[in-house]
Amino acid sequence: MVVVAGLAVLGPLSISAYFPAFPAIAETFGASAGDVRLTLSVYLLGFCLAQLVYGPVSDAWGRRPVMVVGLTLFVAGSLGCLGAIDIDMLIASRLLQGMGACAGLVLGRAVVRDRLEGPAMTRMLAVMALALTAAPMLGPLVGGALETWFGWRAVFVLLTVLGVSGLLGVATVLPETRGRDVELTGWVTAIGRRYAVLAADWRFMVVVMSAGFVTAHVYLWGAGAPALFISLLGFTPGEFGMLGLVTGFGNLCVSLAMAAGRIKTDPVVLGIIGTIGISIGGLVLLGLCAAGWWTNPVIVLLPIVLISACAGLANVALASLAMAKHGAIAGAASAVLGAGQMAMGAAGVLVLALQDASTPTPMAFLMTVAAFGGAVAAGVAAVGLRRAR
Repeated sequence: MVVVAGLAVLGPLSISAYFPAFPAIAETFGASAGDVRLTLSVYLLGFCLAQLVYGPVSDAWGRRPVMVVGLTLFVAGSLGCLGAIDIDMLIASRLLQGMGACAGLVLGRAVVRDRLEGPAMTRMLAVMALALTAAPMLGPLVGGALETWFGWRAVFVLLTVLGVSGLLGVATVLPETRGRDVELTGWVTAIGRRYAVLAADWRFMVVVMSAGFVTAHVYLWGAGAPALFISLLGFTPGEFGMLGLVTGFGNLCVSLAMAAGRIKTDPVVLGIIGTIGISIGGLVLLGLCAAGWWTNPVIVLLPIVLISACAGLANVALASLAMAKHGAIAGAASAVLGAGQMAMGAAGVLVLALQDASTPTPMAFLMTVAAFGGAVAAGVAAVGLRRAR
């Protein structure tokens, strides 16, 4: 399971590690802040679309072969980013990188579901969430240091090395948890059948919607924070990277508690608590930005710590609810969950890229809208799941 957690980290690390380099990338290619944010949007789009194929195909043909394909695409995309000669090439390479990075996360959840169920599954998903929490915390720190010392391309050198290491891990350590299903030789048709089953489960789809809003909320902060702290407040990339330790602290604490089995509340309740907490934090952040207090970084970071903790709670709870019922098609279920999260994250970042980057208020407003959307969807899902029991 260590390899699984490590592979799952590739996706979020590929996002957070290059945040401190946003201004430098814009300067290198003579691009706007919106153009650089598009590199994140297309990454999330590739992440979203590819897993819709990886999940059900892995149900039919096994987890390991699909992981190898995904990691190969990730390495190719990382090399493309490393050698990019203009912003268009960087955008295209980030799309390819996202298509590969999703394999570790979507198939990691499927591997967990293959082996575990019930409280044991929830705890293992929390362990994965702990690893995923470390990436946004350490990614900006490492990326900021690399950008300061060696330039922004060094970030993609690191990602290339990690991708190759992941390939070696899959080839030598990771066992196959689901063999080829001989009944699914017509796997294209099988994909459609599996997605039809999931689409017909409205409770599952509402959980996915809630998780998508939570993810959009988090990525809106990730995409908007570099402009706020580096471009507007004058932080260096290294200083900005240090902020990841602060903003991720709440998420880390919650993930540690859940991984240790300290939080045993029903995931339905945890999902409600988490999304309501995110909404409260979003409202506070919006109020601070609208009042012009965003020039004080300490004040801005206070609601972000609350949001981080509640996002950790909500993400684990919603993932557990989404994966619990559809064990026979865990790959497809994980793919739909991940695709929904990344699609809404990409949409949010795309809308943000069209906004004025000279003030953080548009970012805070979009974060608040996403937070309330997640809370409403979690409430609807809770009612439906309670009635189904």
